[in-house]
Amino acid sequence: MPIAMQTAMTTTGSTGARSVTDEITNPLVYRLAGLAFATVLPAAFWIAVAASLADFANISIAASAYVAAGAAIAAFLGSVCAPIMLKS
Repeated sequence: MPIAMQTAMTTTGSTGARSVTDEITNPLVYRLAGLAFATVLPAAFWIAVAASLADFANISIAASAYVAAGAAIAAFLGSVCAPIMLKS
C-alpha cells in the first residue's frame, strides 16, 4: 500500500479524527446489516412459498398482495428483532 494511502487511513492522534477502517468496521453497521437480513430474507422466503403454493393450487393472487404480505412480515420481524439485535 502506498505511504500516502496509509497516512490517509490512520488516525491523526490528538485531533480525534476517525480512520476509514473505523468507519468500515463500525459494529452498528454490522448490526443493521444483520437486522436487514433477519427481516428481508425470511419475508422473501415465505412469500416465495406462498406464491409456489398458489401456483400449485391454480390460484391467482395479485402481486400487490404479495408485496403487502412481505412488507407485513418484514415489519413484524423488524419490530421483534430490532430490540434484540441492536441493544448495546
